[in-house]
Amino acid sequence: VCHALLALKLRQGHHAIYDATNLREWQRRSARALADSCAARFCIVQVVADEEVIRARLSGRHGNVNGDVASLSDADWSVYLVMARQAEPIALPHFVIDTSGDWTRALDEVTKTVTGVMAGVTASAVRRR
Repeated sequence: VCHALLALKLRQGHHAIYDATNLREWQRRSARALADSCAARFCIVQVVADEEVIRARLSGRHGNVNGDVASLSDADWSVYLVMARQAEPIALPHFVIDTSGDWTRALDEVTKTVTGVMAGVTASAVRRR
């Protein structure tokens, strides 16, 4: 369903961000093939953080009842550990953005990265692999 909706929107000329975990290389290649079939530009942005930061963020989600959308997930540290073990290295060209520190800077980096890729230019603020 998600890929069908993405394909529809891309073929209509819309831009799209496919926010997904995509732990396996075949999932990333499938997303790439979908973009290619729609003549859309494609960019992978891997968002990382130090494990201590991830653990703190995950523990901060539980019990948060102030309406924060980020707290809606029931993923916890044990889920993270399982997913981390299943993650395959990213073989396709991609950008890596570390969100361990200031989120504002990371958001700026993502914006520069995506804008740069859409314009055919690489952003110097992020590591490219």
